[in-house]
Amino acid sequence: MSVWQLSAQPVQLYIRFNDGSLSAYPLIEVKKISFENDFLKLQLSSGTAYSWSAATIDHYKYDNTTITSASDVKKNSNLWELSVIPNPSEGKQLLRFRLPAGGDALVKVIDAAGKEVYEKRYFKLAAGEQELSLDWSAVRGQYRLLLQTKDFSVSKAIIRR
Repeated sequence: MSVWQLSAQPVQLYIRFNDGSLSAYPLIEVKKISFENDFLKLQLSSGTAYSWSAATIDHYKYDNTTITSASDVKKNSNLWELSVIPNPSEGKQLLRFRLPAGGDALVKVIDAAGKEVYEKRYFKLAAGEQELSLDWSAVRGQYRLLLQTKDFSVSKAIIRR
């Protein structure tokens, strides 16, 4: 007689931070996870990349044991999301993101050769939802937008027409 044991395969990557906040990412979208220079780096198959100071992370797991309810996942799954609207664009673009804690932020646009074509610093932003209007009308082509704070960074591909 053989005994079959079924076990659920993990479908999400959960990261719980020291402040109690939580982020969740579908494993099917996770391309690479690495630790470099005391930072946890996460790259998604969409090209979006995240980086957090390891000191801000309580723990991460590939299952739902860190979640207290489904509403926690829904509420916190886009905790570190960076949206660029519209993308692609010819004119102004709106950056939307959430700062778990108040502080300074740096926005950079980098071309395919690694050259920085735009940089703007924002000081003393409040914790919570942020919307920044950026006008870089002189920039054309495909770029990587980088948002950095003292605790995390996230990058996203953008297209300028």
